Amino acid sequence: MTRGGRELLTRSDGLWLADGIDRPPLDAQTNLYEKGETGLVITGNKRKLLALLGIRSRSICDLVVGGYWHSNDDVEIRVGSATVQARHAKKVAQSLAKEDPFRVWLPRLEEYEDGEEFSHSTKVPFEPWVVWPSAEARLDGTDPLGANSVVRRPHLAKVINEITGLQTSDPFRRTWTDSSRNIMVRSEAWGRNRNHDGEDHTSGERLVCGSHFVRNLLAKLADKELFLLLVLRRYEKSSGNRGSQYWHTTGVVRLKKSLDWEFYPGVVNALHEMKYRPPRMRGRGEKRGKRETPSLSLRLRSVKAFRGLSNDARTKSNSIRVRSNCVRFWFERI
Repeated sequence: MTRGGRELLTRSDGLWLADGIDRPPLDAQTNLYEKGETGLVITGNKRKLLALLGIRSRSICDLVVGGYWHSNDDVEIRVGSATVQARHAKKVAQSLAKEDPFRVWLPRLEEYEDGEEFSHSTKVPFEPWVVWPSAEARLDGTDPLGANSVVRRPHLAKVINEITGLQTSDPFRRTWTDSSRNIMVRSEAWGRNRNHDGEDHTSGERLVCGSHFVRNLLAKLADKELFLLLVLRRYEKSSGNRGSQYWHTTGVVRLKKSLDWEFYPGVVNALHEMKYRPPRMRGRGEKRGKRETPSLSLRLRSVKAFRGLSNDARTKSNSIRVRSNCVRFWFERI
């Protein structure tokens, strides 16, 4: 057996990841590009953005409180949620919608394989309530019929389950029911593993809560409201002298106890360009630019410093200089 149990199945009950795959939700299969003045852009259409959260009218049926997947046209979709004290809600929502779209986030809980919940970071005044497992796929992670999204399937925190009486009998924790066995929460995971290296944009996971459950929960959480954060991201790899580029559309939803909601738009198709620039490589046949020669005073200071070194230090300095010249020669041959 290899280190870390890589030759064992992910689960100890003998079930494979493929056994826990769901069908892709129909409402998650959407297109998010639209025609702009200079080409295709990420949509900022309020109706489309709210639909990704399950909000299609003033009355809510099912609410997406957590998720990560890609649209049909390869736009990354991230949904996060957290609770906030009601007396601060409006000001906090406005502030959250104005945050840098590349860095905006809401806190969440994580879970070890033994079921222990933890959090690496906090963000006042938000309180996390959704758990994202950090388990790792093992032998069946290479199964083309399975997907790593199964082990990342989100669920609610234990304290929330205790407050609301939620429980699950499904081995993959797909559905959570109340005491009357009515399904209150669904945790969805879909997709397939790929056989080649590269990012997998076919898999996804979502956590969906019924409106009746959300209303009852907010009633038991005293003076708290629920915040939803939606981030859409388009990514383009670096090319030539241009670094990687990201475009974002964001939005925040504030959900009150009555399930009345308010939408706070963020940015729409905003460009975030990475500051890092890869070193420019010379094209075939392109002449090397003239190398700058150090000034005379700088060379004299270098000679004096070298003479002041001990014999061992001089030998080490020469060795470093030789290796540096070899590396420089290798780059100049490109």
